[in-house]
Amino acid sequence: MIHIQQLKSISKETLKDLRVLMSERREDKLIIPICTLSTLKGILKNKDIAIIVAKDGERLVGVASLHVLSKITKRVSDLEDLVVLNEYRRQGIGEGIVRKMIEIARAKKITSIRLTSRPEHLAAHKLYDKLGFKIKETDQYRLSL
Repeated sequence: MIHIQQLKSISKETLKDLRVLMSERREDKLIIPICTLSTLKGILKNKDIAIIVAKDGERLVGVASLHVLSKITKRVSDLEDLVVLNEYRRQGIGEGIVRKMIEIARAKKITSIRLTSRPEHLAAHKLYDKLGFKIKETDQYRLSL
């Protein structure tokens, strides 16, 4: 049975599972830099970041993170790094993770959740539509450092 919960602590085994998940996230299978154990422990202490995981027993099979941004006029959040292991997809796990994120955002009095998705991720787009996300017309700029 799959359990969806907020990640409260990190171990070496959890870090290994996160590396597997993040490597599946990238279609190009490039080596992905990932946080160290101590960095992830620091992230978990940050009250403005929530990491939600889906677990099958002790194995992580899905993950996403919610990052809260306090602005002058409102509190918004970004949903990042949503990924479910390939063999666990199409079982409602991604939906469960996003619903948990929405629950957390509401509890934190956040006014909106933002996310980006690649155009080819059609299944993800259907999920976001189903959950009430709308495409925002904008020109997104990015400066790579």
